[in-house]
Amino acid sequence: MSTINHQCLLNFPHIPPPVYRPKLVLPPLSLSSLSLYGKPERLFSVSASLSLSPVTIKERSSSSSSSFGSEESGEIESVVDGFFYLLRLSAQYQDVEVTKAVHASFLKLREEKTNLGNALISTYLKLGIGVDSFTLSTLLSSCTDSCDSMRGRELHARAVRVGLKQELSVNNSLIGFYAKCGDIKKVENLYEMMTVRDGFTLTEMITAYTTFGMVDSAVEMFEKIPEKNAITYNALMAGLCRNGHGLKALILFTEMLRRGVELTDFSLTSAVDACGLVSEKRVSEQIHGFCIKFGCASNQCIQTALLDMCTRCGRMSDAEEIFDQWPSNLDISKATTSMIGGYARNGLPEKALSLFHRTLCEEELVLDEVSLTLVLARIKREMRDEDVDGKCRIMSACSSAKLFLFMVPLVLVSGFVCVNFGPKNSTSFLTSLSTTHLSPHLPPSPSLPPAPAAAPSPQQAMTEVSLPTSSLSAKVEFVQGDYNQTIQLNPTNITSVSYNVTSTASSELKKKRVASNLEKIEFELQKARLAIKAASMDDPVDDPDYVPLGPMYWNAKVFHRSYLEMEKQFKIFVYKEGEPPLFHDGPCKSIYSMEGNFMYEMEADTRFRTSNPDKAHAFYLPLSVVKMVRYVYERNSHDFSPIRKTVRDYVDLVSDRYPFWNRSIGADHFMLSCHDWGPEASFSHPHLGQNSIRALCNANTSERFKPTKDVSIPEINLRTGSLKGLIGGPSPSTRPILAFFAGGVHGPVRPVLLQHWENKDNDVRVHKYLPRGTSYSDMMRNSKFCICPSGYEVASPRIVEALYSGCVPVLINSGYVPPFSDVLNWKSFSVIVSVEEIPNLKTILMSISPRQYLRMYRRVLKVRRHFEVNSPAKRFDVFHMILHSIWVRRLNVRIREV
Repeated sequence: MSTINHQCLLNFPHIPPPVYRPKLVLPPLSLSSLSLYGKPERLFSVSASLSLSPVTIKERSSSSSSSFGSEESGEIESVVDGFFYLLRLSAQYQDVEVTKAVHASFLKLREEKTNLGNALISTYLKLGIGVDSFTLSTLLSSCTDSCDSMRGRELHARAVRVGLKQELSVNNSLIGFYAKCGDIKKVENLYEMMTVRDGFTLTEMITAYTTFGMVDSAVEMFEKIPEKNAITYNALMAGLCRNGHGLKALILFTEMLRRGVELTDFSLTSAVDACGLVSEKRVSEQIHGFCIKFGCASNQCIQTALLDMCTRCGRMSDAEEIFDQWPSNLDISKATTSMIGGYARNGLPEKALSLFHRTLCEEELVLDEVSLTLVLARIKREMRDEDVDGKCRIMSACSSAKLFLFMVPLVLVSGFVCVNFGPKNSTSFLTSLSTTHLSPHLPPSPSLPPAPAAAPSPQQAMTEVSLPTSSLSAKVEFVQGDYNQTIQLNPTNITSVSYNVTSTASSELKKKRVASNLEKIEFELQKARLAIKAASMDDPVDDPDYVPLGPMYWNAKVFHRSYLEMEKQFKIFVYKEGEPPLFHDGPCKSIYSMEGNFMYEMEADTRFRTSNPDKAHAFYLPLSVVKMVRYVYERNSHDFSPIRKTVRDYVDLVSDRYPFWNRSIGADHFMLSCHDWGPEASFSHPHLGQNSIRALCNANTSERFKPTKDVSIPEINLRTGSLKGLIGGPSPSTRPILAFFAGGVHGPVRPVLLQHWENKDNDVRVHKYLPRGTSYSDMMRNSKFCICPSGYEVASPRIVEALYSGCVPVLINSGYVPPFSDVLNWKSFSVIVSVEEIPNLKTILMSISPRQYLRMYRRVLKVRRHFEVNSPAKRFDVFHMILHSIWVRRLNVRIREV
């Protein structure tokens, strides 16, 4: 039905006071076909003028055989919503039949009629009609929508008094009401007391449990429903999204599709919201296409959710397209807020501020205090403080003076929001992601050790890190606190004492207690440490790409949480000083390819790189030892001094131009090198070698590599610059060769290997030179185990080549720390053999049962993703694993101003 014709209302006569008189015998009416549903306003007009009951008129008109003419019929069809007037008449003449007829018609209305509903309730009360379960359920729903707790509890008491406390519809409405009021105990008590339950009851309980964050209870309740329909699925999906379980919601959505459950707008809206939570671009594109395919993308709720999803999944171009085509008849305020947050979230603060400014000037966006604070806080994290302050002053020119006065304190608050100072005792975080002494109430989690290797004792480590401070503006010291304990890295007692870096500052600044940029950074890192240390006791976190699981990891949950914390906040400042080829350049198609690949990814990265050094957690020195060897070192001169001078001059340059090196004596700085001379080059400057994080392929503890401070990275030989043709191999059952090695004789290990096994066994194929026509890569793919002995240096590209080929690596070296050994348990997917055990190599490999070998083979395939080189980089690949190792070492250092 359409809306009421208000012009007709003015033509009706004044309603007379109720006059109760007996029914009159009237002559036949000409309005023969007049009825409650065909001509209600004519009925009102006639009955009001005659002061007669409409029922009497209806009965009299029904007995007539005459009918309306065409003109009168057209008039009847043009009249709408006359029930309101009938209710007035029925109240005057106490005709319950009319009221019930109006009530029945009221339920059929397509549009909500608030005034009519109020009149209906008022009429029932005037007629003395008692409440029933339907009435109480309807009124309780109204109290739930309006959050009127007092009236809702009064209705509950009335239900008890009139004996309706066991009515199913009433109890279902009470569950929804108390869930909205925040009384979970009352909800559970009602559910337990119900003698009759239906699917709607269980759906209400699912909604209630998810409202209170009790997801497990909601899922358990969902499983109890024998016949699940779209409503139950939608309730659980929406609840999962409200509680941040996006991946679980998507899994539930796929289950709906598999079981053929009817999809509704609510289903698709929850699916889109879930995609926004997991922030996975590929999945979001699939869901987006699904909505378009089924013609639901134009729905207002779904369209708003799609826009927000695109901003959360990094699809800002798609978000802009949706925003630019936003229908003029739909509210644009939520879409605008999503776009502003998306710009800020994706590192585009200038666009965010521009849109914010424009919408304020055009008065298209109305912000409350909360939303405005969130917008400013989000943008402020992406820009320097003075930039935001200036932008806000510009924006205020087109807004009212009140808004300007309101924004000034918000800008200040947004700069210092969530800055809370913890205990003064320094908090160090073990580089192996181990945890001890988290709190008096939390047990320690298992440590994550690297592969066995020799390491200095804590006393030796302290001696190595302590530096003369007479000419320095800062000093490095060890502070023993709750988190500054010596923690074992692995069963062979590789230990490290984490240290604090304390920089000098004036006493006047210290007294002001205004949070400095450094204090904000350290506070963020402290929160990350606590979250990581608590991860071992939490459930695994959903992840659309990959969830670390299995014995390949020392502690999979701790690693995953640390990785997610890194993605959330780790920022690196890349020094711009220096010119190629010695700086900002590196090889990408050689055995040293990781040096160039990491540098180019870091230079092009927008997620981890920051242009604001005040926001940086770590600082990258983009120097290339490979290029220095090529362009600075004089071949065969054996004079290393030109390389030393180049490195030393660069460190001195950045320490003179920026305060950050001197603030920490280089402890939050890092370099990366894959050249054999990388470790030696790092000691060109004493603080670089002693304090800074060194990411090295040549991770040899006998050459002063410290597993707790430095990072071991894989040596990857990319001859063509890509992985094309390098990854993959046959199944274990089709690998006829037990073990294989081919390579030159250099270093202390390979001569021993060739002496015992060169061309002496068909199962253990060891060659100095491969036979003519034999492919090196084919031999690796046809071997179960690939022998990876050290050469001149401990690092070897064979380790990664073995992983790429699906071949279990056999590590034979001394003092080598395998890559990412703070996270990866190399013993679970490789064989570690000492030099002394080389004569027994075949016996060792043959002692591995087929079942154990299959387990190792599967683990090699799983862990291989951490060594793959991608352009652009992908989550959990080698670039991100290197960043994660640096992130963990940064967590082990705390810098304090004094």
